Amino acid sequence: MTTTRIIQSLSSLLLLCLLSFNSHAGVPINFGPYIIHYNAINTEILDRTVAKSYGIKRSKYRGMMNIAVIKKTAGTIGVPVEATITAYARNLNGQIHPLELRELHEQGAIYYIAEFTVQQHEVLNFVINVTPEKTGPSIPINFSQQFFTD
Repeated sequence: MTTTRIIQSLSSLLLLCLLSFNSHAGVPINFGPYIIHYNAINTEILDRTVAKSYGIKRSKYRGMMNIAVIKKTAGTIGVPVEATITAYARNLNGQIHPLELRELHEQGAIYYIAEFTVQQHEVLNFVINVTPEKTGPSIPINFSQQFFTD
């Protein structure tokens, strides 16, 4: 894949994730010097090329959670930082599904993604703990997302 295509793929994925932050997960969390963006989407809406370049399986029965941690920096939109993140999803029947997150680095961006299966009208409650820069206090995040497969 050429450098131009990689940049286009990354730009498309980041734009999709930024748009999804507002429509699926609400406002980002501000915690001290950090802003945490998070969302969960159906992978079927990802561009085929973008999904392939990141090894994400597109399907109406698959979801993807995405997390990015930004350190507030004066005069900038912030600086992406690494984090230690643990997460699981619980359905309304109480079944817990641990989420295995992958850390992705591309063109100065750092984000964490996890894939999981979903059913029609399924509501998943996500429980996440984020430790920015892998030190200090853990930031808890909880949100719910309903998935539609038709």
